[in-house]
Amino acid sequence: DQEFQSLSKKIAAVGIEGMTKEERAKRRRALEDLGVPNFMQFVSDNCNEVEVKVLKGRQLFRKEPKILQLNIGLYCNQACTHCHVESSPLRKEEPMSAEIAA
Repeated sequence: DQEFQSLSKKIAAVGIEGMTKEERAKRRRALEDLGVPNFMQFVSDNCNEVEVKVLKGRQLFRKEPKILQLNIGLYCNQACTHCHVESSPLRKEEPMSAEIAA
């Protein structure tokens, strides 16, 4: 929704620390409305007890990206079962223009 998008933009600009407690609570409620569990709940549900104890009380940091992937069309000369955009030689409904290919 509009409010969630607004908060996401603010997080990108100032980080989670730059948000007020109320803004963080609104974001959490918006995620809950979408059925997204909070991180520690997800960890508790999907990890063993040792992993949960290690993660509790720690702050996680993202690493620098090492790979940039651009999906610029659905046509591909292969049809891999693991493809997350389901590209294949049969997907010709979104052909890449010569301008983009150049």
